[in-house]
Amino acid sequence: MSSKIVAQSLYINVIFWYIFSMKLKGELGIIEVSSLIQTINQLRKTGKLEILLPNGDKGEIFFDNGELIHAHSPDNFGLEALAEILLFKEGEFNFKENIILPAPSIKMGTERAIIEAISMADEVQEMGETFRKRVEVNFQDSDSKISLTPEELSVLMKVDGKKTVEYILSEVRMDKIKLLKIIDQLLKKGIITLRKE
Repeated sequence: MSSKIVAQSLYINVIFWYIFSMKLKGELGIIEVSSLIQTINQLRKTGKLEILLPNGDKGEIFFDNGELIHAHSPDNFGLEALAEILLFKEGEFNFKENIILPAPSIKMGTERAIIEAISMADEVQEMGETFRKRVEVNFQDSDSKISLTPEELSVLMKVDGKKTVEYILSEVRMDKIKLLKIIDQLLKKGIITLRKE
C-alpha cells in the first residue's frame, strides 16, 4: 500500500472521528452525503440525518441500527428522496438520535439503496436541462389511436407551447422524477417536442 493511500485513509478517518465526536454536525462541502450515510451505516447508528439547505428546504434520512430505512426531501420520499438528497452540495447537517422512526419506505440494504439512488440522481442531473425547455404539442391526425395514461393526459393538458417543463411541474404537483418519466413517454410516443427557450 502506498504512503499516499495510507495518508488519505488516515485523513478520512480523522475527519470521521472529528465529525462523530462532535455529535455528527457540520457543513456539506467538507463531506458528501453518501459518505455520511456510509459512516452512519458502519457505526450502526439509529436516528435521523437532517440536512438543512441554505434556501430553508430540508432533507431527512432515517437509520435503524445503521440501515437506511426512509428518506424524504422537499419533493419526494423513499428512494426518489434519497436520490434528491444525494445531489445536495451545500447546507448544514445534523444527526439526531432518540427519535421515533417512521415506517420504512426503503426496503433494501444501505449499499444497494445508495447505488440505486446515485443512478437515479445521475439521471435527474442529465435531465436537468429538460426543465428549462418549452413543451410543444406535436400531435398529428394519424396519431388518433395513441393511448395515454391518465397521468400522461393530465400533463399533456398543461402543454400550451409556452410553458417550460419546470412550470408544468408546478401545475401538476407531482415529483420531478415521475414528471420526467411521463415527459419521456410522451416524447417517445411523438406527441410532444421540447424546445430551448
